[in-house]
Amino acid sequence: MIADVSANVSVDLTEDVSADVSADVSAHVTAHVTVAVTADVSRDVSEAARRLGIRLEIRLPRRCATISNEAPYGGASREHEFAVSRCRERNAMTIRSLSAESRRVAGIAGLLYLIVIVTGVFTLMYVPSQLFVTDDAAATARNISASTTLFRLGIVASMLCYVAFLMLPLALYKLLSHVHREVALLMVMFAVASVPMSLLNLVHKFDVLSILNSANQLAEISVAQVHAQVAQSLNSYRSGVLITEIFWGLWLLPFGYLALKSGTMPRVLGVCLILGSVGYQIDVFGTVLLDGYATSMTSSIVSIPSAIGEIGACLWLLYAGLRKPLARDARLAAV
Repeated sequence: MIADVSANVSVDLTEDVSADVSADVSAHVTAHVTVAVTADVSRDVSEAARRLGIRLEIRLPRRCATISNEAPYGGASREHEFAVSRCRERNAMTIRSLSAESRRVAGIAGLLYLIVIVTGVFTLMYVPSQLFVTDDAAATARNISASTTLFRLGIVASMLCYVAFLMLPLALYKLLSHVHREVALLMVMFAVASVPMSLLNLVHKFDVLSILNSANQLAEISVAQVHAQVAQSLNSYRSGVLITEIFWGLWLLPFGYLALKSGTMPRVLGVCLILGSVGYQIDVFGTVLLDGYATSMTSSIVSIPSAIGEIGACLWLLYAGLRKPLARDARLAAV
């Protein structure tokens, strides 16, 4: 607080000083006081200053509002509460992210997201690019037989990916639920719903291993039958992934909204996440409804926003978890 009464005096103001102000300042003192406080300042400070004849201006952090107690107390109270509400909406994430607990949660979420991205890229992109041959079941079966370890590593990576993805929305809920609790719950529901579906879908990959092992042990199974069964299991796996993509896209919609409204995460990430959600649905229904969609340019373009949004969100969370708060912001977070 900076009080201009014949001199400039610096005083630390907290919410608990209103009683001391009433006790120590004469009711005849008239002064102009400007106070920089957090959004949670008590209205008692404003009321006590008004009774003492002190013109009190409360400057909420980060350009939210300036509140004066010159008006009758009822009007000032309504103005105060409205400005505090807007300030909380804009800066809750800023203050929380500077606290040690929220930085820890952000770091955990970023680490989980990193695991999801790395293992997901490995199992959904790298392994298929090395083993699967489009429209050639025989070549695919031979590649898997020759590189069984890589195929098994893909299964393990999938398990790690889905377990991390189960915990990720829970960490994000703790971090973003202050923005909108119901939307955060919706985000968790969509994400968690995809996990059992994804894990059950891995059964088809285990079927491929069983078929190849049986072929080596039973001479009566022809090579053509083995290739056909492998192709059928892999097609069933791809269909399961396609269905799961519905929920992989749906969870990005509330996540993008929360990122957009958080006031701290870059708004462009929120936009990309929302566009990525739409892109997932286009990809799912385009594959189902249109022949040749999978090989079209559209199928490649619609996945770009989600890639930018999810990788960007992962990096931001890691940054938020690792960075240290400024001394001033740390004091605000502790109030």
